[in-house]
Amino acid sequence: MSKKYDIKSLILEILSENDFAKYELSHKIRTIYGLSISDKTLNESLIKLLYTSKIEVVGYDLSIYDGVKRVQSFKSDGIIFRII
Repeated sequence: MSKKYDIKSLILEILSENDFAKYELSHKIRTIYGLSISDKTLNESLIKLLYTSKIEVVGYDLSIYDGVKRVQSFKSDGIIFRII
């Protein structure tokens, strides 16, 4: 793929399979498609899809904290998205 790949289309394709957290989307894009995208690029694409009502937030995956009892910061990696 060229440098101008369409991350939004890839996100929609991945979410057509199931609901996924942000960290899972990132992992799939990097491993399945072999793209090295930044978190900033992924966040921008997710926000655009949210603005256009193509995806929605459906939950939060607390397993990203891996047993930490006292959580003091909110990680966006745990946000779970679904295609509308």
